Amino acid sequence: MSGAKRGKAMSQAEFARLWADKRLTVAQIGAAIGVSGAAVSGRAVTRGLPGRQMGPLPAIRDDAKFREMWAAQVSIADMALFFGVNPKSIRNHVTRLGLPRRGARGTPITLDDYRAIKLRERMAEAARIERGALINAEMVDQIGRGLIKRVGVVR
Repeated sequence: MSGAKRGKAMSQAEFARLWADKRLTVAQIGAAIGVSGAAVSGRAVTRGLPGRQMGPLPAIRDDAKFREMWAAQVSIADMALFFGVNPKSIRNHVTRLGLPRRGARGTPITLDDYRAIKLRERMAEAARIERGALINAEMVDQIGRGLIKRVGVVR
């Protein structure tokens, strides 16, 4: 017997789930199954799983929200506060995502302005839906009244 740690037996699906969880480091996966990080990486290669990103995870994880805030012209300082990073990280993330640079044309808005805009959009959408429901309800009432008159039912 070689003395190497074999670790806990694990199904392909369970191992793949752990491997795909980007919140876990290779060392954390290894600790969970009783082997080293190198052994975890070896098992992943043997099982044909894709490689993992090296280094720390990006501090900004919500790219959709980032793109939306960038397009809305939220100031870099406010975006940095929102995502909890340094303003330089905002600039680096813009480059990483391939977003267009901001010119001198647009004046940046504050985070509060951005939130007010988003709230106004949500409220307008809710009002549109409510208005449609009311119109639909009135049409149903009118159809119902017409049917009652034709049938001769009196209320």
